[in-house]
Amino acid sequence: MQNFWEITNWERDDRHLAGLRNASFQRSMPRVDFTPGLHFIRGPRQIGKSTLLKSVLAKACSDSRIGSDQVFFASCETIPNYMELAALLKSVERRRVICLDEISFVDEWWRAVKHFLDTSTLQHCVILTGSHTHD
Repeated sequence: MQNFWEITNWERDDRHLAGLRNASFQRSMPRVDFTPGLHFIRGPRQIGKSTLLKSVLAKACSDSRIGSDQVFFASCETIPNYMELAALLKSVERRRVICLDEISFVDEWWRAVKHFLDTSTLQHCVILTGSHTHD
């Protein structure tokens, strides 16, 4: 199965990015330089975290230093626990930029993310979004 971000012009048809383009006011998204590390985008539901994450993904795909074969995106709304998240992260460990949307849905997500970052042989830029402030 092909990842949506590997399809040519996926940004044109993405509902989040289309909503951003069609908004009555335009704003620029914050710059992300894809430095290795763990980056969080936090805030209440429905304020644009997923849109920001997909705009970051689009930028990484078009960056000649990265490209679509070095990025990964997943919505975590259907991942029930940290063990399944750990398996997912293991399967994409060769990707440089990993975007996980709504990480707060995964029970004990921090265990999988910490293990992944502690044991990986590569330096990753991991970007997480979440709505729960108590994480």
